[in-house]
Amino acid sequence: MLIFILFAVNTYTYWDFDPKRGYGELDYTPAYECYHLNTGELCEESNQNNNSKLDISENVYEIMNQILNGNEEILNQYSSDELKIIRNTIYAKKGYIFKNKDLKKYFLNKSWYKGYTSDENQISLSSDEKTFIDIVKSYE
Repeated sequence: MLIFILFAVNTYTYWDFDPKRGYGELDYTPAYECYHLNTGELCEESNQNNNSKLDISENVYEIMNQILNGNEEILNQYSSDELKIIRNTIYAKKGYIFKNKDLKKYFLNKSWYKGYTSDENQISLSSDEKTFIDIVKSYE
């Protein structure tokens, strides 16, 4: 069974295809979550509104793609704390161990996070990642 994953602004769309049965049903599952920066915990459902954003640490490369394609205005929808997470997610995905206790706690709650170095010189960034980080920092 093949699974195609398409990203939309507020949903993941799973479209499964079985060669014997054809296309399956579409399943819309929210693709955004709200996390408190200082605790790293999921916000209460009642605190989330209909304008919630994508889970920024899970979708940082989708955000980066939009920014590098000239859609910088999407950064206006994020708070300073969220922009800080967006910027630092690039480092987290490359194994950086954060000294900042809030960032450290936030990323330790991510299943994908595997920190292995606190030496920034060991983190290799592409030119696109450097550009993205500079742009996000200018909006913080």
